[in-house]
Amino acid sequence: MNRYYNPVRLIEGKNCTDRLPGILRDMKSGGSRVLLLLWSESVLNLPVFSELAENRTEFDVRTHVFPYSNPTVEQLFELYRQTREFFPDAVVAVGGGSVLDAGKALCCLY
Repeated sequence: MNRYYNPVRLIEGKNCTDRLPGILRDMKSGGSRVLLLLWSESVLNLPVFSELAENRTEFDVRTHVFPYSNPTVEQLFELYRQTREFFPDAVVAVGGGSVLDAGKALCCLY
């Protein structure tokens, strides 16, 4: 029998993005590299994400747009291949179910 445990923190609701820098700061004891996985570049229009993406915070942030719905294993592997050298300490996935699933999949590989 196989078992899989993937502890993830999902936060939703009005103004929930305002909490992101504090959450990342609390996690920082393990490092400061953050992969910002987005469903669309339009997410960067929100101030908290643009500040992170432009590295105007204490974090080393890389952004990656993952626009696929119901991604294939090949698309997930390509995402891993494109981000593995950065080896993030945290993955912040912003979008719908497919982006969240892709972010969770990456967390299992790093």
